[in-house]
Amino acid sequence: AQSITFSSSSPTGATVGGTSYAASAAASSGLPVAFSAGAGSSGVCTVSGSTVTFVGAGTCTIDADQSGDANHLAAPQVHQSFSVAQGTQTITFPDPGDYDKTDPPFALSATASSGLAVTYTLDPSSTPFCSLSGNVVTPIDRGDCIVYADQPGDANYLAAPQVAMVIKIKNHTPGGGGG
Repeated sequence: AQSITFSSSSPTGATVGGTSYAASAAASSGLPVAFSAGAGSSGVCTVSGSTVTFVGAGTCTIDADQSGDANHLAAPQVHQSFSVAQGTQTITFPDPGDYDKTDPPFALSATASSGLAVTYTLDPSSTPFCSLSGNVVTPIDRGDCIVYADQPGDANYLAAPQVAMVIKIKNHTPGGGGG
């Protein structure tokens, strides 16, 4: 007969998208131990070899198995469970540059580190200078067009800190060339 003992402590502060965890356990026989994601862990954590990756908020259970050999019976399966919290995310909002008030509408391209969709809102003080529909800004008149990018989060990610972008809408310069 043989038994399995986890030699790694459950991670504290595990978060979605956070640092992975290296599980370790030993069988009293000295035979290698295999790890897998336990029941209820689907969508919370994945296991590859001994590396545990956090993919969703919830409870992650790691199963440790040793199937035995010619000299040892299979060891009773042991489990290690711990919580995985929502991950943090940030928004990257590339500066679209300055525009003339006669320029055509242009698209914004902010992204969230979580991969979730970013939404945009127009600062009320900007309505004389530009309009916003979805992610498309239309220049109207000279002034500061202030757009906010948000990602409210979901079951796996906390809301991202809001990012503001000031887009300068300039007067059209006749004969300015360029395009």
